[in-house]
Amino acid sequence: MFVGKKSRVSYGLESTYGTEATPDRWPGIVTRVEDGGNRNDLVTVKGVDSDTLNIDAYLRAVMRRSIDITFLMQHGALLAWVWGQDSVVDNLDGTYTHTLTESNLSSLTIEVAERDSGGDHVERYLGCKPNTFRVEWNAGNPVTHTINVIAQDTTHPDSVTAYNTTNTAFKKYTAYDIAPLQSKQVDVTINGVDLNTTLSGSIELDNGLVAEPVCDSGLGDKIAEPFPTKREFTVNVRGYVSSDVYYDSILSMDTGDRLTGVTEVKISRSATDYVRYTISNPIVESISKPIDVDGERTEFTIVLKPTNVTVEVRDAIGVNYLTGV
Repeated sequence: MFVGKKSRVSYGLESTYGTEATPDRWPGIVTRVEDGGNRNDLVTVKGVDSDTLNIDAYLRAVMRRSIDITFLMQHGALLAWVWGQDSVVDNLDGTYTHTLTESNLSSLTIEVAERDSGGDHVERYLGCKPNTFRVEWNAGNPVTHTINVIAQDTTHPDSVTAYNTTNTAFKKYTAYDIAPLQSKQVDVTINGVDLNTTLSGSIELDNGLVAEPVCDSGLGDKIAEPFPTKREFTVNVRGYVSSDVYYDSILSMDTGDRLTGVTEVKISRSATDYVRYTISNPIVESISKPIDVDGERTEFTIVLKPTNVTVEVRDAIGVNYLTGV
């Protein structure tokens, strides 16, 4: 019997796009893997000179491969891949600050294995690039991270790859080694106001990957290397109104207004162990604050469209998340 708890996910950074890497890196605590399927674009062959109306043949034009991975974050290695670049500074106190910024998207080999007593059933996705990313918090629950990945090819090795056991950015950690982020650790600041009554929220990144075939016999039925067409961010925060400050600084604003005060989401295990999303030049896309006489409190939902989001991670990982050095 196959059960999700026995499944296994790992990844490796490819030196060149689509070239299989050793997938020996720990991604964090994976809670869900959803295979988008190997979807064929078929060419329908239908010609004259036939005694039947049946289609003559279906031929494969291109194979499209994708996968969604949801995980509980322990450190920022996969975030560094999504953003593109990691710059590390030693704080000289046993902690390190990783600044994640936009750069060219590198590709991964991702290995997904289903396991039972009969052995391993392994699928490796090659040429993986991040299409969309979402970090989401909901009061009383862990913070979840979901990446939609577009892949170019798959292989099926006979056994799983062992995890790296020495590099601090690659090796496996239990939830006791590094606790996953929790929603109770989230602090949201919008336009300089600390919103200490938020209930849920999310930050989304859409790279708008174009993943299409080209006329190249060397690719066979594979797509060409996907390329991003945009970096579009959306920030969504829901909470309840607790003071006049909310109205004065946030809820009185109109759609299309630009927030000039500090806007960020910080998730802290401690003062020296945190993830900070800095939200730049956010424009108010929508604000709602319905009044419900049957409700216990007045809630609000605000949606922001920033021009950029940078990530700062402070932890004990003293190497570059991507290169491991």
